[in-house]
Amino acid sequence: MNGGPNHLSRIEIGEEPTNIEDNFPDAQLFTIRVTNDHFTDIFQFLATRMVLVEYTMKQKKELVVRVADF
Repeated sequence: MNGGPNHLSRIEIGEEPTNIEDNFPDAQLFTIRVTNDHFTDIFQFLATRMVLVEYTMKQKKELVVRVADF
């Protein structure tokens, strides 16, 4: 939805248009950082559908169980 035309359509005839507030004082830039290494394995598996070669059968099964939530 485009808010610009909607804002402009509300201006009365002969009325001076007001500025649209472009500043968002509460907006912040967030950084996402994975701190737990097992999420890296999950992301890798979801992206490639491949498990690391050095994983044991038990580790592969555990990974599949964890990936089920995603």
